[in-house]
Amino acid sequence: ALVQACETISDAAFPPPRPPPPAKVNPATWDVAVLGGTGFIGTHVVRQLLAAGHTVAVMARSHANLPEVFAAPRVALLRGDIRDADAVARAIGPAKIVINLAHGGGGADFEAVRRAMVGGAETVARACLAAGVARLVHVGSVASLYLGPDAGPITGTTPPDPRETERGDYARAKVLADRMLLEMHAKEGLPVTILRPGVVVGEGGPPLHSGLGLFNNDQHCIGWNAGRNPLPFVLVEDVAAACVLAAAAPGIEGRCYNLVGDVRPSARDYIASMGKALGRPLRFHGESATWLWLEDLG
Repeated sequence: ALVQACETISDAAFPPPRPPPPAKVNPATWDVAVLGGTGFIGTHVVRQLLAAGHTVAVMARSHANLPEVFAAPRVALLRGDIRDADAVARAIGPAKIVINLAHGGGGADFEAVRRAMVGGAETVARACLAAGVARLVHVGSVASLYLGPDAGPITGTTPPDPRETERGDYARAKVLADRMLLEMHAKEGLPVTILRPGVVVGEGGPPLHSGLGLFNNDQHCIGWNAGRNPLPFVLVEDVAAACVLAAAAPGIEGRCYNLVGDVRPSARDYIASMGKALGRPLRFHGESATWLWLEDLG
């Protein structure tokens, strides 16, 4: 409701120079629907889908200040939220492939986060079942896995974190969403494939990533730990390529794939390299997880 109020105020105070462009393609012709497709990863996904010859419907809550790729003739823009079943059904239309990049938003408490993220994922899944799509590619996160000490090897068959109630709201909701989708595949035949990107970086994304720590300003990063362990970075172009490949690969329904690269700098290394590239005095401050917990408790 707050986001909608802000958008209403913004539209009234600063009317756009022209209205959002209408769908440029016949609604009966698109073959791929991308939900939440105007963001950082979505922009790259749409660009690669177009390069592969697809006609794409893109649904997002806002159409303001979009990159040029969304003005392409084979892109239809629709406004909607994944918690709105009618909007999701319209966006899917005749598409046999659905790529869900929308996480549904946040909330003031976990119940609100759960309704937005898990409820939104279920709304999309139900719409895909009703429409008879051939493949739902759900883009989640490695946050749904336990990656701490003694985790052992992490593969695509590693189940979602079994102790989700001890995690933060975002990770907990990601666990529940993955578990719900896999259960719908097992019980209802949902043709879902889950992709779990790591720390995604690349053109159009934030260089100072929250996976590294807390940036209390744009020069100082307070690490989530000492910052010496290698992190699962992945380039956004590779995540987009995985989405396109997962849309077409046969026989991968019910499977999960973790998307991480083979270059894994620590938080300290990444901040040092970024500071050198930008010519800015970026500093990483290693912190104790116990001390961070005590600060939150206080």
